[in-house]
Amino acid sequence: MINQRFFDVFVFALLFLAACQAVHTPETTIDENLASTQIAATLLVEQAAPTTAPSAEALPVQPTVETPVPPTPIPTPSTPPIPTPTSGPHMPYGVGMPLPSVAEPISAADAGFLVEMARWGDGRINAFDVSPDEQLWAAASIDGVRLYNAQDGELAAHIPNDSEVTTVHFAPDGSSLATGDMAGRVRLWSLRGDLLQTWEWGVGSETYDLPITDVRFTYEGDALAAVSQSGTAWYWNTEGQLLLTFADACGVFSGIGRQLAFAPDGNHLAAGGTDGAIQLWRLSDGGLAGIMGHPQAITGLQFSPDSSLLASSSEDASVRLWRVTDGAMVGQLPAELTLADVSFNATGELLAALDWYGNITFWEINGQRELGQIIVPGIDSSRNPAMGLRYSADNNSLIVGASWQIEQVRVQDGSRVQRVVQGVPVTSLAVSSDGRWLAVGDALGTIQVRSMQDGSLAERLERPAEAGKETSSMPNLIGNKNALAVSELAFLSGSPTLAANYNGALFLWSAGEPWQSQQVELETWVLDLAYSSIANIVAVSYPKSYPDSGTKVALLQNGSVQNTLDSGGGIGILAFSADGSTLAVGTILNIQSNSSEWRAQIEVFDAISNARLATWQPLDERDFLSALSLSQDGSSLAISTDSGVVQVWRVADHSLLYTLDLEAESSYSKYGPAYVISMVQGPALVFSQDGGVLFSMGAAGQAIEAYDTVNGQLNHTIIADPYSHGWQTLLTLTRFLLSPDGRYLLAGRQDGSVSLWGAP
Repeated sequence: MINQRFFDVFVFALLFLAACQAVHTPETTIDENLASTQIAATLLVEQAAPTTAPSAEALPVQPTVETPVPPTPIPTPSTPPIPTPTSGPHMPYGVGMPLPSVAEPISAADAGFLVEMARWGDGRINAFDVSPDEQLWAAASIDGVRLYNAQDGELAAHIPNDSEVTTVHFAPDGSSLATGDMAGRVRLWSLRGDLLQTWEWGVGSETYDLPITDVRFTYEGDALAAVSQSGTAWYWNTEGQLLLTFADACGVFSGIGRQLAFAPDGNHLAAGGTDGAIQLWRLSDGGLAGIMGHPQAITGLQFSPDSSLLASSSEDASVRLWRVTDGAMVGQLPAELTLADVSFNATGELLAALDWYGNITFWEINGQRELGQIIVPGIDSSRNPAMGLRYSADNNSLIVGASWQIEQVRVQDGSRVQRVVQGVPVTSLAVSSDGRWLAVGDALGTIQVRSMQDGSLAERLERPAEAGKETSSMPNLIGNKNALAVSELAFLSGSPTLAANYNGALFLWSAGEPWQSQQVELETWVLDLAYSSIANIVAVSYPKSYPDSGTKVALLQNGSVQNTLDSGGGIGILAFSADGSTLAVGTILNIQSNSSEWRAQIEVFDAISNARLATWQPLDERDFLSALSLSQDGSSLAISTDSGVVQVWRVADHSLLYTLDLEAESSYSKYGPAYVISMVQGPALVFSQDGGVLFSMGAAGQAIEAYDTVNGQLNHTIIADPYSHGWQTLLTLTRFLLSPDGRYLLAGRQDGSVSLWGAP
């Protein structure tokens, strides 16, 4: 009989050598390499562990798995570079920096020379950590790290960085923190924001600039490790000396690096990647101590407090438990949904796993049985996915991180202890007619009033308690998934007085100490609003009361309705010309009563006399309007549909000037702007003041495209973020407009920030 240990090692060695050979064979694809290494890791696990998870008392004694080819650690340099501490870096644009002056409005002549001049806002939470004393929460985002007081949720400090921060981790003594960024750097900071250390590496004169995906301190705090998208991990002491490099071991760690975890006893470092592989490294000599894995990407790693077990969570909706001494899988805990992270409690007796939807499942380690589940509210896998989980030291609560919130909840019932909200998607924008103020509305009903000079926050207006409640009589008709969002904003009379549509409820905010809100009562719910600064009129569209069909447009001055306009169609999308003289109303018209035949209808009114100037049906087939834009003088009207068609019409004689199929014309993405137009709120079309350029959302929200209004040709594409490095989903544009003076193009983003472009 063949010795079982010999057979195990022999089988693994064959698979491992096959994987190595595949990596060095030019004809073998990357996908094949990943498949080979996953199979090797999976077979190793299956040879070492039973198919069903045993209890802790019956854990099998497995032979030590010896790695055939341990990696050779890179020797410590004789003269390691130790950077001199410097003052903290600054973003090239950001809050508090004066907005560069632009002399002239954007025109057809300079549309191709627009540059991003500023970006304001906190940005999405890319990663978070909790200080050792649990008094501070750190959130990494687009412009640095924000520190919040865990007791009251208030902002304690902002540590700026000149590149988007992708990961953050507190030192064990709580006196400093380490960050990794999109530029491929690891930095050490004091809690005051002093830059203490920077680690950079490279080959020859070129440094790597792949984003850092995780950074971790040892439990003693004397060293730290980082991993980049390349899958390579580095291990330094805190004085800047490179101790070890854990390179790709023949393709086993060929996926993008994602997670790191140090063992509390200081003996091992675990690394997991997007290919599902987990490598366990010895810190004593840099040798590979084991290879484990999941069939899908690793999302979380943590050692038990006694360092005997390693828990891993994965996109395969399972938690696996690995014995550190030999790499054997000793437990598999199934979940219902894709997991985001895993955490042991302080005693190591319980394990909690968080999925992308905010569900937390608890297991008892000894019996490996599920104990129950709690739900963290407000987490959405598509817009606000959960990403991190930490047990509190007293085991009574959990701190959960998601894309736009950090939440502390009680283990017993999931009730909230504390909450921080940051980087909520922008759903509406408005600039005052005097150019002094910018209002930014978000998906949770908050309005930020910022200075247009430097982006500084002047006021934060929380959603009124009675605003934006979704009911059967006020359904969500404007495409916003969150019924609490600020779907439209408009400044009145050039002052910080705001009209706000909370997805159906219209409120007026008056500046003061504090600002005061007042609801404007209408017959039904608000569909859309627009503002004419020339006539000082707010136009509000809303459905007629049952049983009448169609749309009404109320014209408000000083907060009260002065006149109404009737339209036979439904939906009611509004647009004023820049000079405020003309109002366009786009509706959907039922051609015959009780029939399924619908047509888009356009009505144009004189905004001063309310006289109807034109009515026509621009589309022959059933199609839904998604946006309107009138030129400066009201002579041309651009319309977009949910299928991606943009038409430009001459208002005077209803003649079609040209049609753009933006989905086909888009130069930057196969999806084109049609995909975004159907999802964003309000205008995705804007005319320049000279009428020579029509701006449209493009490339699935990653770009703004400028079209020549003479011939309808695409002449320029403004890339939203050319340095996104694959993180585009957090930077998608949601809304854009031109400032009233025409000098700046402003765009809101999914990450809660606002970008401003201009021609220098």
